[in-house]
Amino acid sequence: MKSLFLLTCLLLISWSGWGQTKIKHPSLLFTNERVALAKSKIDRDTAYAKAWQEIVAQADQLLERPNPEKIEYVALAYQVTRDNRYADWIKLLLQEMAAAESFGNAEMLARRPAWRSELKMAWKAQQAAIGYDVIYDRLSAAERKQLAQGFYRVMVEPLLGDWLLAPTRIHSLNSMGHNWWTACINGGALLALAISNELPEAAEAAQLAVESLPEWFDFAGDVIQNKPKTFDRDGGMYESVNYANYGISQALLLRLAWINSHPGCRLEPIPQIDQIPAFFCQVAYPRMGELYSIGFGDSHKNVTGEHPMILAYALGVTSPETLWYIRQVDPYQFREGLPLHFPMGFLYTPDLTKAPAVPALPLSHLWSDFGWATLRDSWEKDATMLAVKSGMTWNHSHADANSLILFHKGVDLIKDAGNCNYAKQPYREYFFQSDAHNVVKFNGQGQNRYQQYHGSLLSGKVCNLLDCGPIKYVMADGTGPMSQWLNRNLRHFLWMDEVIYVIDDLHSYESGQFEWLWHPGGEIRKKGFDVEITQGDASLLLRPIYPKPLAYSDYVHDYPEDLYWTVHEGPTEDLDGTETYLSFHLPAHTDRVKALTAIILKDSVNQQELPLMERREGKDWIGLRVCYRGTVTDLYINQLADGRLMHLNSWIEADGWETDAYLFAVSYPEGGNAQNPEEVFICHGSSVKRGKEVYFSSLSKLNLIADNRDNDLFLQVTGQPRPKFSFRGDARLVYVNGDKKSVTRNGALIQVNNRQNNK
Repeated sequence: MKSLFLLTCLLLISWSGWGQTKIKHPSLLFTNERVALAKSKIDRDTAYAKAWQEIVAQADQLLERPNPEKIEYVALAYQVTRDNRYADWIKLLLQEMAAAESFGNAEMLARRPAWRSELKMAWKAQQAAIGYDVIYDRLSAAERKQLAQGFYRVMVEPLLGDWLLAPTRIHSLNSMGHNWWTACINGGALLALAISNELPEAAEAAQLAVESLPEWFDFAGDVIQNKPKTFDRDGGMYESVNYANYGISQALLLRLAWINSHPGCRLEPIPQIDQIPAFFCQVAYPRMGELYSIGFGDSHKNVTGEHPMILAYALGVTSPETLWYIRQVDPYQFREGLPLHFPMGFLYTPDLTKAPAVPALPLSHLWSDFGWATLRDSWEKDATMLAVKSGMTWNHSHADANSLILFHKGVDLIKDAGNCNYAKQPYREYFFQSDAHNVVKFNGQGQNRYQQYHGSLLSGKVCNLLDCGPIKYVMADGTGPMSQWLNRNLRHFLWMDEVIYVIDDLHSYESGQFEWLWHPGGEIRKKGFDVEITQGDASLLLRPIYPKPLAYSDYVHDYPEDLYWTVHEGPTEDLDGTETYLSFHLPAHTDRVKALTAIILKDSVNQQELPLMERREGKDWIGLRVCYRGTVTDLYINQLADGRLMHLNSWIEADGWETDAYLFAVSYPEGGNAQNPEEVFICHGSSVKRGKEVYFSSLSKLNLIADNRDNDLFLQVTGQPRPKFSFRGDARLVYVNGDKKSVTRNGALIQVNNRQNNK
């Protein structure tokens, strides 16, 4: 059987044509064609000229201070100038690397089984591959062979032997955070590809590595070891923007090097590559300064994804969104460290002159597999963007189920606390844990700290995204990660015009105290029932309304039932100081809470006109009437629709409305009639009626937004199974999940068959 297997492998290699292929150097990444194109731009583009001067200046500095981790700068300098000083430097450094006894890490080698390879080795291997590729023709056959044998011994075999090749492989896709796999595979395989002319075993290893990439992208998760799948079905990688950027770029580097060195070759398609541009755009926040990204997990708002975007473009995913994104990362192409200023960016950044003003993407996006969502009011710079997270907790994904980040007017006014060096105590004790995020705690407890290493056995999720412009909605379910304390931990985000309502539906196994955490991204000031957060020209108000308002003053003993507030200190990311975050406590002990906090987005720091909010309640419901800028919004929260009724439907009567909806809101002009609303929001409802007049009806409970302010009823619905629903209104068009449907007019009952399986 073993002989048959080996014969089959050899036949496959022969059939693919790879076994007969000789690499023509340089052809991996710094190809002659790319270098010639870049050289032509230096003479006619000031941005390229400036970037080139910085790259060659760094290369010249390296001639005095050799650094095996920056060979690429000297390699590019040699490719452009053909100055033998650079080639001689590379050759000397490669000889030293090939003669090394080991690049193993002592801490990794002490593990059982020993890890002979790690990320720094992978990076050195990548740099060695680039250097060897570009000076190949300046080496004698004997020198090439000697370098190849040394590289294989000291880097290729440890990297690919640990992560890919039998019988020495010790890792699987299940055993690590997934960025490690692509980094180690890319480093080892790039170097194997570079030396494949000299060593047949390197050629075979490189082929196996590039052919294994689709499996990494397709990794479906692991129930037994509680590991999540790598990619969401809608694109994107759960390990944070930072590690998505790193892990994806490493995979694409290897695929690009293979295609460059094997013109006309055919590789198995990887559909996830097509989704890369949309993912990095949807997690981005464009602003007048540098581009920001959502900072969930081990990432930061300054981390961007131009590396995989540029590589995907080079691999044929020539999306206009990529051009827009890179333009946002480096609007003037002059800032150090950005696309043109690192060698691969210098060679592969596409022509940005045709970048669109804004991407042709929806304003909101849901990643249902790993539990993220982003909602924004515009793609213009310094708009407002809400990011929500409630998925897996493990490794680089923090204990932040149901947390949010809010950008407004260029800054993150509600932020994530971030992270620090993983070896530092504050990372384990603070940054990873619930205290560093905008979540609800119970009896002082957040998510169990067991989850950092072993994962949340029951993951959170984000679902039911709706966006019709003025009204947006999404729900986060963080019950699983908090299930040690809570049997219900739902957080609804309802964004209506300039107010975002955060509605928490909480139920614990026993009576206790609930606590809401908020991390401000600016100066805070208590103003009566509100907390104002301000940074520069951006400002918002946090206004707790249910279960109780915020105690009006610091004399909290005069407000024994209202929310107390406490200012806590947490470490800054650089660990050089501390920063404040807020805790709102409910003094009463209870096992069931409906909480509503209004986030009021201010047009300016000194805005005087603010929403007037009136707490209202009736039998089995609580609610809010909001008067703001000529519009009245009535919001109802159905106290019976939270799962407490097993077999009965959850009917309430509120202001003449009869509904079984979990949440229900109508907006109408001030002085107008609520019976003729301009906007309607229904969350998990099957019917809305007044007397005998039916406004909405469905056999299944659905989520629905209708906007009829321009005499065009915008109707968006989510729910399963695929229902038939009706809505009363006078409209020319109805949109169901973005698709136009024909409708009747003149106030007749609109009938639409929803044939789509909407999320």
